[in-house]
Amino acid sequence: MAKICVEIDQMEKDQTDINTFWETFKRKLKADIDENIPSKIFKRNNNLPWMTKSLRRMVRRKVRLHRPSRKSKQWIEYKKHQKECKKPFHKAEAQYANNIITEGLEKNDLKPFGGTPRPKNKTI
Repeated sequence: MAKICVEIDQMEKDQTDINTFWETFKRKLKADIDENIPSKIFKRNNNLPWMTKSLRRMVRRKVRLHRPSRKSKQWIEYKKHQKECKKPFHKAEAQYANNIITEGLEKNDLKPFGGTPRPKNKTI
């Protein structure tokens, strides 16, 4: 950053054109940002244990239907497919959680309970 200030002062003394001044400032700032500020791309974890091949296909189809629906404002087909997807997703997630709980109880092991998702709705 100090290098930018020194160069700006020098350009000011030389009465450099404002466009050249701006381009130099922008270039130096970008170089400093690239050099000093870390950047990392985070990847979402889409590897849910209950996601089967058929559920992934449903998700991809839903995404493919969403794009044209958003542009044309015709949501009928997208909403229909979205409703068709919800039941299998919830069923697969609940079945996975039940399997983890049953296995833990059978083996008298409490470790699997630490990573299980909490239920969204309370049942009485």
